[in-house]
Amino acid sequence: MTGIQGANTPEIKTTLDRLIHAMEGRYTKGMSPASLLLAYMDWLIHMGHSPGKMAEMTENMLRKKSAFMLWASRAAFDPEIKPFIKPLPDDRRFNDPAWSKFPYNVISQNFMLHEQWWHYATTNIPGVAKHHENMVTFSARQCWICSRPPTLQRPTRLLATKPWLQVA
Repeated sequence: MTGIQGANTPEIKTTLDRLIHAMEGRYTKGMSPASLLLAYMDWLIHMGHSPGKMAEMTENMLRKKSAFMLWASRAAFDPEIKPFIKPLPDDRRFNDPAWSKFPYNVISQNFMLHEQWWHYATTNIPGVAKHHENMVTFSARQCWICSRPPTLQRPTRLLATKPWLQVA
């Protein structure tokens, strides 16, 4: 069967499907939207049935954010202050010594604190399938980074927040 200008109709439909899937893939990092939705629903339903975990997450966030604010206020005046959060051993994003100087230490530590909290919020939810947990954890991390204002996204990628470019 031929369609517009002699093109084969099944080829047009296949091409359209591929185009849509390619556009979706850019936003889902190659994951199936249906699979992401199932993973999110698994996490959301089990989270909704875990009020203790939700209370624990809230308490964790408030406690860590309060401690971080105290640390950040000291970091402004104490050049020898120890990091609030130690990065994972394979995380080299903030290895440059310039990241340990104010205000870059506060920017990097705040970023890692939020990253750590989202990991905490999306893992160890009773009943969630491990594969779904991994998908939700990855997606939450990507969505959190992308939804932030540019100055809070990835501090290592912005010229204004690269400390080695600010040294005169």
